[in-house]
Amino acid sequence: MTILEQFWQRSQTKELFLWAHLSLLAFLPLALVLTMAGLAVGEPLFPGWIEMPVLAIPIIAYVGWQQANRPIYPFTLGFVHRSVSHLSVLQRQILTIVKRPATGWIAIVTAVFLYVLFRQVYQTAPLAENIAPFPDSLRFLGIVWALVFFLVANVITQVGIVALRVLVLPATELNQPYDPEQIKQDFIVLGSSSPSLWQFDRVEETPDEQPKEVSSAESPTAKTEEQPQETPKDEVSAGVSPTAKAEEQPNNIDRTIPQAAPEVSPAEPPTAKTEEQAENIPPNDEVSSEEEVALPDIPDLVFTTEQQTEVKE
Repeated sequence: MTILEQFWQRSQTKELFLWAHLSLLAFLPLALVLTMAGLAVGEPLFPGWIEMPVLAIPIIAYVGWQQANRPIYPFTLGFVHRSVSHLSVLQRQILTIVKRPATGWIAIVTAVFLYVLFRQVYQTAPLAENIAPFPDSLRFLGIVWALVFFLVANVITQVGIVALRVLVLPATELNQPYDPEQIKQDFIVLGSSSPSLWQFDRVEETPDEQPKEVSSAESPTAKTEEQPQETPKDEVSAGVSPTAKAEEQPNNIDRTIPQAAPEVSPAEPPTAKTEEQAENIPPNDEVSSEEEVALPDIPDLVFTTEQQTEVKE
């Protein structure tokens, strides 16, 4: 099994909120470009070695400290978040990982990386004069513009790094779920709650499964129809045709008649009854080979009735 297959088999890789936060890193270059456009407005009011740390350090320190002590609630999309009471066990286990002390150390390293990026952006800001949003006389508005987008760059970077850390951790790290009553106290929960936010990321049963089970069940009428179809197959395999079996039934009845002969009332002539029995016997050309074996019983029947008539006379 390759490393990529092992990665996709982890349970946290199926959490779409983590992938959404990781995808925010794609907007980091755009946020830095907009920050550069704001810094390109006008001339610096103070020397660069003073203005640069004054603008960058407060934002970097605040976001890094906040992420280390009270991280951003990872199951948030903009200003809407999934309700705390509707979190799954896996999602609460992810919150336990986010709240670990390692998140604070990662936030410090990310803060240092963001300061290096801001330093490069500040030094190359004069190259973005053509995309400056304000004229040179509105340097203050340009600084506010730059700080807003640099704050956005810090937030999406910190959140994306945390999501990446959760995705790369082995599944054995997902042990203890987080207490739901402590979530709002230990995390920054933004916006309004929505219990049905991204419910499709959970695996659910498809509605097609139930009809398949119903169709696979056999109805009683189907079983009754199968029975007459199966019986001829058994008879054919035994070497007896259905017509031959149907023709054997009258012979079986004729064989039982001699036993019931003593119970016949004297009003009925025995000769008439023997004629009726002879009429029930099929012609010789329609009798099968098995019926011809049974025909010698008929003379016995006639002989018995003639003896009875002689006795009565």
